[in-house]
Amino acid sequence: MKIDLEALDIEKLDNFKGGEGFFLTKRFVSNDYTVMNAVLKPDCSIGLHTHDDGCEIIRVISGCGKMVCDGEVEILEPGSVHICKQGSSHTFKNEDKCDLVFFAVVLKTANK
Repeated sequence: MKIDLEALDIEKLDNFKGGEGFFLTKRFVSNDYTVMNAVLKPDCSIGLHTHDDGCEIIRVISGCGKMVCDGEVEILEPGSVHICKQGSSHTFKNEDKCDLVFFAVVLKTANK
């Protein structure tokens, strides 16, 4: 299956998961997974949330951000990959002066 993220409309997600500010995304959402290209603007964040029904993999394309996963701080730079395992909680913040661009895949476990 081919997904052309560039052909999708940009969504502005305000206070996503209780975070500060907003981020922009082009995303494809299904029952089994979400695939997205996203831009987290300076001083904005994605709020703390738990992946109870699957996991998330994030690769930073450009910019720099602070990920906190299960209380552990990770500084993510271009080329860094973060994996939030099922049952873990994380939050992501752009503390830099430039946009934080990332690609993410959220995988959901089989329906119960």
